[in-house]
Amino acid sequence: MKNLLISFLLFTHFLFSQNFKGFDNWYNWNNPKAPTPTVEWKFNRGMTISDTGTTVIKSLVSQWKSIDLNYTLSQNTNTLRPIYDANIQGVLFDKIDDVLSLPAINCVSLNPDSGDFTFAGWLYFRNKNNQYIFGKVQNYDNQIMILTGGAGDLYLKLRDIPFSSIDNNIKINTSNIPTNEWFFFAFVVARSDTFYGYINGKNINATIASGSWANIKALNLINDGDYMIGRVYLAGYFGEYISDFMYFDRALSEIEIRRLYRKGRPK
Repeated sequence: MKNLLISFLLFTHFLFSQNFKGFDNWYNWNNPKAPTPTVEWKFNRGMTISDTGTTVIKSLVSQWKSIDLNYTLSQNTNTLRPIYDANIQGVLFDKIDDVLSLPAINCVSLNPDSGDFTFAGWLYFRNKNNQYIFGKVQNYDNQIMILTGGAGDLYLKLRDIPFSSIDNNIKINTSNIPTNEWFFFAFVVARSDTFYGYINGKNINATIASGSWANIKALNLINDGDYMIGRVYLAGYFGEYISDFMYFDRALSEIEIRRLYRKGRPK
């Protein structure tokens, strides 16, 4: 009996020392399925981009969603379209004119009744300053933006439409944003509750940098408006690597965020 107890204790210690840190990790191990995005843009080896301006992001795994997008380029022949880098294993935007856009008519609902949503994705920064990753435009103004500032902080910026001058910024501090390696980020907004910011599956205590939580809870996040990956309208473009960008029409739990992170990124 004593030997059986010792064996059980050793086996339990082994489990919880091998990347299983607590009950939620044990649960993830036994229930590994990550949540399915409402819509997802997958920038991987399976995507094709033509010079005519149409890109089709092909999903090689059935549970990942595929969507047809357009990207817009200037007529300057010196600029490059987004390029898949086999060494970094992601798509590089040129910070000049590369944009993947989804017209308003095809945009998914932002669930305005409850207002809960999650944005997540995989990024690789060589320079993390002033990177304009995502924007949702309505009536020629930005309503939802994901970008970095001059100091490298990562922001989810939310604004009332039309033409509100008030930015409500949820910030992940630059000290949590790595360079020269892939990292997973997530912004979770549960407007009946609170907000969260995650880096590599960890809650890093995001803060309100401007505006207020009361403003965010009251925002009217209407559904129409173009989605743009690689640009924030009238602000700037993205000039780093991306391999995945996801939107969920609900607030994901911390366990679900960890599952997404442990699932890894498309390559």
